[in-house]
Amino acid sequence: MDDYSLNQRQAREASLVYLYQLIGSRKIALETNESFNIEQFIKDLFPGLNYQLQEKFKTDKAFNMMNNELCKLVIKDSIKIENIIEYISFYLNNKRTISSIGDMELAILVLSFIQFKDTDIHHTIVINEAIELAKDYCDSNAYKFINGVLDNMSNNISKE
Repeated sequence: MDDYSLNQRQAREASLVYLYQLIGSRKIALETNESFNIEQFIKDLFPGLNYQLQEKFKTDKAFNMMNNELCKLVIKDSIKIENIIEYISFYLNNKRTISSIGDMELAILVLSFIQFKDTDIHHTIVINEAIELAKDYCDSNAYKFINGVLDNMSNNISKE
């Protein structure tokens, strides 16, 4: 059976689903004072993630995140999730903390950070894509918050 080929929108959504589950699992581990093993998380996640994405994208083809450059990048950078979240926290206004942000909002911010840092996609496009994801997956006003954080963050991130 052939692997399912993702378009860019689908790659962003697949990456977002992956990050959402990663952030949720990390949060549960922190709340229960358990250690969080990212390598074990990745190993355990993929069978269920494959099924979820087959359902979402209406296909019975095998889903392989490693066939898409953005997905590969997100998986690679997810090893640094703690550092990425810490970096994002510097760009929140005084009224918000990482713990006050919904998991999906945080997943969108992490995805955008990775795109800012490690891709050639123009920051304006990344922000617009993040706003669209927020409108699809978050509360009705979350896109405004995400836009503000990303706008501020994009002015201070340089590509390595």
